[in-house]
Amino acid sequence: MEFDDGRQAWVAVARCIAPTRTVVAQAILSGEDDPYDDLRSGLDDAGMSVYVDWRSNPDDIRSDLSEMGTFPAAFSWDWYADFVGDTTLDWDATNDTMSLLEEIGEHCLEIGFALISLELDADGYDLTTIDCARLEELLDLTTQAGRPFRVLRRPASAKSTPKPTRQARATGAARLMDLLRDSLTESMLQAGYSVSAPLDDEPGESFKGQQLRSRRLWFSAPEGEIVGMTPAIVAWIHRGSGQLAIRGTAWLASSAAGDMARSVSQQGLRGDDEVESVSFGYFDNRHDPGRALYLSTETDLDWCVGNFMNYVRGPVDLWQSARDSMDKLFALARTGNPRDARDPVNPDWTRLRAVAVLGIENGRSQASAELLQWYSKRPRFAPPDSAERVAAFDAVLAQRYPDYARYR
Repeated sequence: MEFDDGRQAWVAVARCIAPTRTVVAQAILSGEDDPYDDLRSGLDDAGMSVYVDWRSNPDDIRSDLSEMGTFPAAFSWDWYADFVGDTTLDWDATNDTMSLLEEIGEHCLEIGFALISLELDADGYDLTTIDCARLEELLDLTTQAGRPFRVLRRPASAKSTPKPTRQARATGAARLMDLLRDSLTESMLQAGYSVSAPLDDEPGESFKGQQLRSRRLWFSAPEGEIVGMTPAIVAWIHRGSGQLAIRGTAWLASSAAGDMARSVSQQGLRGDDEVESVSFGYFDNRHDPGRALYLSTETDLDWCVGNFMNYVRGPVDLWQSARDSMDKLFALARTGNPRDARDPVNPDWTRLRAVAVLGIENGRSQASAELLQWYSKRPRFAPPDSAERVAAFDAVLAQRYPDYARYR
């Protein structure tokens, strides 16, 4: 079958999916947008599709699909409780949400229906179902329209290979987590870091039942030119779906700044020893700073640790070098922080306060006083800061540090 234009091709797709719902085809014929988008909207308006976010709760996925008008009434969820009860799965991970959808799709095929993904992207999936009698026709039409749909079902490898028991998966993931901890620790020690106690209030390990779910590894570098400030790196290892995700964050920490933050009751002060931090993913894509490195087997270990160390030796080292003197910190304190979602333009007020404390601790009380005076006179502050909050912080500094009080 050939079509004169793309819109007619998508009309044919609509009539294949919804032969008795002419309103869907009419939405495409009368639409002015991309006909593919018109199809998605038409199916949604007719209750014939659902959108599933990649972080959706599995119970919400089940509920949404069950309420979809085209979902087969004969579908059985008898297998569902055992599947979602698998403690190796992580429902905040894209691959685990897809694993559930593929399992649903496999059970749909068993009763003569196909679960179709209209859209597969980084954020979620548009889903509908179709009678398998028309599946070949649908896939042929969507291929001609230039956007083939995907039939969701278990991968062939999952069907041919016996599924490991839950206990075996848990044991394998725990062993892989230990190997990653040991290998990464050795590499960080070779890079000049040492194992550190946590610099925040988060637990070092978290569990789900008896199984270790995540582990946070802290490493600190030797103190540099700035007395009382420690460069540090935390590696967060999280387990899910038989693989591990590792995310790194570079830190600058100061116990003096943390003590001051804890002693001043002002909303927004972090209350830990953080001067500033940045996720490794930010260096690749500032809009996706939480991206991770993944490993599924021991053979991925060297690749994963090597890439983590590439961050440490590359962009992390440059980031820390841009903050390795009080002059650099004083200059940064007067600028906006692009990682601050509240206000990336006006100065980051928690960073600015930490720099003021570090300045005093490093014999730069006059520069710290000038920084606070300059800041207090600004017409705008990043929320929720204000001139009144700055004045209160300045008064506490003056009370604690007599040398600072001389320059106010």
